[in-house]
Amino acid sequence: MPKAVFTTTAVLAVVEPQSSGLAGGGFLLHWEAKQRQLSVLDGREVASERSRPTDLLDPAGDPLPWRQATSKANAIGIPGTVALLWDAHQQYGRLPWATTLQPAIRLARDGFHPSPRLLRSLAMAQRLGAAHSTAFQAPYLPGGQPPPADQRFRNPALARTLEHLAAQGGPSFYNGALARQILQEISALQPQEPGFRGWTAADLSAYAVGRRPPLCHNLLNHRLCTMPPPSSGGLAVLQTLALLQELNGPTGTSASDPRSWQRLAQAQSWADADRLYWVRDPIDGAIPSRGLLDPAYIRARARAIQASPTRRPTPGLPPGTTRYPFALPKQGREEGTSHLSIVDRQGNIASYTS
Repeated sequence: MPKAVFTTTAVLAVVEPQSSGLAGGGFLLHWEAKQRQLSVLDGREVASERSRPTDLLDPAGDPLPWRQATSKANAIGIPGTVALLWDAHQQYGRLPWATTLQPAIRLARDGFHPSPRLLRSLAMAQRLGAAHSTAFQAPYLPGGQPPPADQRFRNPALARTLEHLAAQGGPSFYNGALARQILQEISALQPQEPGFRGWTAADLSAYAVGRRPPLCHNLLNHRLCTMPPPSSGGLAVLQTLALLQELNGPTGTSASDPRSWQRLAQAQSWADADRLYWVRDPIDGAIPSRGLLDPAYIRARARAIQASPTRRPTPGLPPGTTRYPFALPKQGREEGTSHLSIVDRQGNIASYTS
């Protein structure tokens, strides 16, 4: 496996923790060139065993507004990032685990200049309310304000956590001193939020990285494989390409033709409408992945785009579905993930979203 994956991901946890922190989750596609084998590792966050379906609903049973829901302790998932990286390293890693974490440890200890994006995220956290967590306020909102943009930002607590992980390995995040610290800080949130039931030690110790078959589809004379649900982005990319191929016709178009960019934008927006509506965690029920990529369905969606180019995209009814079982979601702006793709000289590939 490209050794830079572990180092890059740990560094991103330091410099853009709002998207890539150790307390999040991720998806990894790994191509082993010698064996010509594609593996899919699912390290997404999971709900606590104490979670209930009503946790993010108001007393009338309606979904809470996004800002209110995401500021609740019940919205915090059991982290999967460290477990995924550890599992991947045990299976594919070449350098010692501790070696891969050293650049991140140095950055957290010695400091870096915070990016505008990090500062915007901290300002948003301040607006949403961060008074419940002194552990968050101490490094990220010292004196109640984000750190200065023109000074090095240091995070000694994160440096110590990374040093502990380097010495003790990934499982120490889920068992032992780090796990006890996590549970202690989660428990401290309960008095401030009576409806929050907290976590148990089993929530952490039982976390397991999932293995899934890749989602593959033949397009543009290639077999394209991506991350299956619960990730929604991979399916959306495949559907975007299928729609774009249909819109461009058999001859295709040139990148210098403005119409090709217009069609790309249309294909993306219509695929996104399906993604937002149909793709969810498979634990909640079957997802019509094949139907969303069915050639007849793609042709019908392309005709709808051509008939009304300025129409606002809405989800369709892919083969196998006869009705819309959910309410229509509102479109939003996603700024909460990081992605990296790395290829080594042996041709091994790692594609990781955190």
